[in-house]
Amino acid sequence: MTMFFWEFALESSVLVLMILGIRKIFMGKIRYAGIYALWLLVLLRFLIPVNFFSSPLSVGGIIPEAPAESIGGFGGGAPDGDSQVEWKVSGGDGALSSPQTEAAQQGAFSGGEETYGAGVQEILSGGWLLVSGALLLWFVLSNVSLMRRLKKNRVPYGKRDTVSVYLAPDVKTPCLYGFFRPAIYLPQGLIEGESGQDADREDIEQMITHEYVHYRHGDHIWAIFRVLLVSVYWFHPFLWLAVSRSKKDAELFCDETVIRLLGEKKRFSYGRMLVRLAGKPDWGEFRYPIMAMSRRGREMEKRIRAISRRKSYSRWVAIPLALLVLLAAGITCSTQSAPAAVEEETAGAENTADAGETVGAEGKTDSGDGAARGAQAEEPQKVSYVFEDTAAVEAAFEKYIDIFTRAVNTGNTDEMYLALAEDSEIYAQQCALVKNYYKRGIREAAETCSITSLTAVGKEQVAITSREKIKVYYADGKSKVIRQKYNYTCERIDGKWIITAMDEIAR
Repeated sequence: MTMFFWEFALESSVLVLMILGIRKIFMGKIRYAGIYALWLLVLLRFLIPVNFFSSPLSVGGIIPEAPAESIGGFGGGAPDGDSQVEWKVSGGDGALSSPQTEAAQQGAFSGGEETYGAGVQEILSGGWLLVSGALLLWFVLSNVSLMRRLKKNRVPYGKRDTVSVYLAPDVKTPCLYGFFRPAIYLPQGLIEGESGQDADREDIEQMITHEYVHYRHGDHIWAIFRVLLVSVYWFHPFLWLAVSRSKKDAELFCDETVIRLLGEKKRFSYGRMLVRLAGKPDWGEFRYPIMAMSRRGREMEKRIRAISRRKSYSRWVAIPLALLVLLAAGITCSTQSAPAAVEEETAGAENTADAGETVGAEGKTDSGDGAARGAQAEEPQKVSYVFEDTAAVEAAFEKYIDIFTRAVNTGNTDEMYLALAEDSEIYAQQCALVKNYYKRGIREAAETCSITSLTAVGKEQVAITSREKIKVYYADGKSKVIRQKYNYTCERIDGKWIITAMDEIAR
C-alpha cells in the first residue's frame, strides 16, 4: 500500500473517532438534527480523499517520513546534517551513485522488469478494485431485482404531498425506497390485516408521516451515498462504523421531527407503534438504500427513551460544538505545516547557516568561500529593496518544480535550462541527479510545494524559502512521502527570472 493510502486511512479513522466522541458529548444537549449533521464531515472526507489546506495540527504528521539517505527530493541534498550521503560519479553518463544505494539499485531491477514488491502492490490494488467492482455489481443487481418486484406487485394507496404511497407484499416494515422518484412502501399484509397485527388509521398515518419525514430530510440520498462508500471502502472498519451510527442518528432525527409534526399528545402512541413494528435486521440489507422504519434491540431502546422525554436545549451549546467540529476538520482534513510564527523566526537563522555552503556536481560540500558568502547573507539586513515582481518569481519556482518532476519521470533533461541557469553548478548537479533517479527507477510527484518566504537581496536577485512534500515511488513498488525545506536563489537574467542556486535546510 502507498503512503497516501496509509495517511488517508489514519486521517479518516481519527475523524470517525472524533465525530463519535463529539456525538457522545453532545447527545441529549442539542437537537438530533445537529447530531445527524456531524456525519456530513465524514461523508465529505470519504468522498474527497485529499487535503486542500495546511494545518500544524494535521494528524498526517504522525506517519514517519522517509529516511534521509533514501532520496534527495528536489535538489538532491541530504535532509539531515549528520546523515549526509557521499555521492560519486560512476559509469560513462555522469550519473550519481552512493555506497548506501548501490546495493538497492542492483536489487531493484532484473532484466529491466519490476521487482516482486511492485507485483505485490499491483495484486493488492487489483484485488481492491475487483472486490469493489463485485460489490457494486451486486448492489446494482440486487436493487434492480427488488425494484422490479415492487413495481410488479405494488398497489397504489395514496400520496403524501408529491410522494406516492404503495402497499407491497415484498416489504416487512414501512420504508422509503427509490433512487430518482422515491416512494413510501407499506407492508400489504399489515394494512389489510392478513399478518395478524392490527394497524388502525392512526398507526397508518404515523407510518406514512415517518417515511415522509425521511424524504424531507433527504435520507434516501444519504442512503445511496452509504451504499457507494461501502462498495469502495469495504475494507475500512471505521467506514462501516460510521455507516451504522449515521443510520441510527437518521432515525433519531426523524423521530424528533415526527413528534413535532404529530404533536406532544401523540408521543407515546407513536412509540408504541414503533415497538409493534420492530423487525429483525437482515445481514444483507446494507446493499439497499432503504430507510426501514423500526428495528429491534438496543437501537429501539434508545429511540423509545428519546421519544418518551421532552427536552429543552440551550443555543449556546452550538458554539463549543462548532469549535470541536472545526478542530476535527483541522486535524484530519489537512496537510501538516509548521506554525507561521516559528517559521519566520527560524528562516533568517537557516538562511545564514546555509549561505556559506554550496553543493558541487559530485554532491560534496565546498565551503572554501564561506566567509564571503556569509557576508553576502547579511546583506538583506542592511539594504532594503522595493520588490514588485513577486508573481514572476513564484512562476519561476513553480516552473522548476514542474520541469524537474517531469525530467525525473521521463529521464529527459532537455528542458532543465528553462528553469536553471545553464552555467551554474546546480544545473550540472540537477541534470546528473535526474539521470541517476531515472536509471534507478525512481519517480516523483509533487504533492505540495509552496513558498514560505521571499526576500529581495538585490534589484535582480531574490532569496526563496520553500516547503515541499514529494511523493517518491521506488523501483521495488514502494513509495514514501518526503518533507523538506530549501533555500533558492532566483535571479533575473536577460529579462527572465531563473534559479541559479539552491541549498537544503537541515531539519
